[in-house]
Amino acid sequence: IVDIFTNGGSSSRFGDLPKTLRVVRILRLFKLFRMFKLLSLMKRWQGDDSVMFVFLKALTLALVMILTTHLLACVWAFTAVSEANDGLFNTDSWPVRYLDYTHVSEMQSFHAYLHALYWSVITVTTVGYGDRVPVTDGELMRTIFSACSGVCVFGYLMGSVSSVITHENSASLQLKARINELIYWMDV
Repeated sequence: IVDIFTNGGSSSRFGDLPKTLRVVRILRLFKLFRMFKLLSLMKRWQGDDSVMFVFLKALTLALVMILTTHLLACVWAFTAVSEANDGLFNTDSWPVRYLDYTHVSEMQSFHAYLHALYWSVITVTTVGYGDRVPVTDGELMRTIFSACSGVCVFGYLMGSVSSVITHENSASLQLKARINELIYWMDV
């Protein structure tokens, strides 16, 4: 049974099955686009209720941040895997430098994902400690892309937080105006 799923020294058509399975795994990433449906549904739920607006806006911002950092972490991990030759990492790639991994199969650990997620969060939030630096050409290109998209996402998040605060202030001012109007009519 194992020989069916591996090449086993022959050039059968089953030898390409692992590559086909990788394509299927990549296609499963499209399930993540369901998050965008959730975000549009949450926008419909936002009404005039101030508490619900703040809660849904905070939830939306958290989902955007989680989705963005997760995708960039996957891209960062994919960078090392795509630069590997014969299942061995490039000696300059980040799994070798920071995790002492030598073989691609070691990338399936949660530890590797955690390091990639750390890099992603530090890049998106524009903190940039400098402890995880790109060295290979692929890492440099993906870091440039990630930094540019991170600035956009971070700007969106900060603008959204500002709009929530502004919305709260305007709702508070409207409430105070209604209370003052009610007090005026009670005095008359």
